[in-house]
Amino acid sequence: MNRRSALLAGAALTASFPLRASAATTLKFATSPSDSGALVYEADVQGYLKGANVVTDIQYLSNGSASIAALLGGEIDVTGSNMLSVVQARAKGIPIKVIAPQAVYRRGQASTLLLVPTDSSAHTGRDLNGKTVAVNALGGSPHVAVEAWIDQNGGDSSTVKYIEMTFSAMGPALAAKRIDAGILNEPALTDALSTGARLLGDAYGAIAPYWLTDCLVATESYIAAHSDDVRSFSAALHKAAIWANRNRDKTAPMVAKLLKLDDATVQKMHRAIFAEQLTPQMIQPVIEAGLHYGAIAKPMRAEELIAREAATG
Repeated sequence: MNRRSALLAGAALTASFPLRASAATTLKFATSPSDSGALVYEADVQGYLKGANVVTDIQYLSNGSASIAALLGGEIDVTGSNMLSVVQARAKGIPIKVIAPQAVYRRGQASTLLLVPTDSSAHTGRDLNGKTVAVNALGGSPHVAVEAWIDQNGGDSSTVKYIEMTFSAMGPALAAKRIDAGILNEPALTDALSTGARLLGDAYGAIAPYWLTDCLVATESYIAAHSDDVRSFSAALHKAAIWANRNRDKTAPMVAKLLKLDDATVQKMHRAIFAEQLTPQMIQPVIEAGLHYGAIAKPMRAEELIAREAATG
């Protein structure tokens, strides 16, 4: 057989028995069922994860602390969390790092806001001195943000009584005047604004004009053992964030399905904005605010929290 015949025979054999594609990586993932935590779901629906050869087994957990506990227990590989929970975990020596950003706060586009009853006389931070304010978790991002907002608007946050309450319970509590104020996110925020509450302030803006509110994390051991998979996953979410920010009309039905809401409600909501970059400057304000208000006990550098495999923009 001459060389040309051998090449043709080889090509025919390859056509008869195509090369097997590498198996997709199955990534066990957990996040909260929220607009700000919907990025992985949207990336999956749009095919960005398939393009990165990643399949997600998605679970939904109630909060960042629960997700991090599941991560450390080996129940999941990657989790969504609010940024302050990650900072608090690192401060305790828990070896996790950010592999991708999720939602970001930008002044004027908040999806978490401080509310009071419709007929409340409160208009400044001073008006909340000695009052009762509901937060979803003591020492969490909303709690720290409320403290900062009160202090920056003429009040004394140390005089306020803070109580834990789910976001969904805050609207009815405000309408019934069982609490003087509460900080809510969506979809509870929109519901509360239509049933007996009004806006008092943009508390997240008291932390910084622009900062990372939510992110995706994995343990350092998982990242080291699956660096290529983590890099592909992060790159896919970066593409998805850019798409989602520019196609909010298309993400609305996805969020409605995820949160079991009607499309009209989602269209009225203050929608989350996804970060299209990941820098230490987006994280450092969270560290500084957490340190100032006792949510963490020692300072740290934001660079320490970002995995080198993360897509930074």
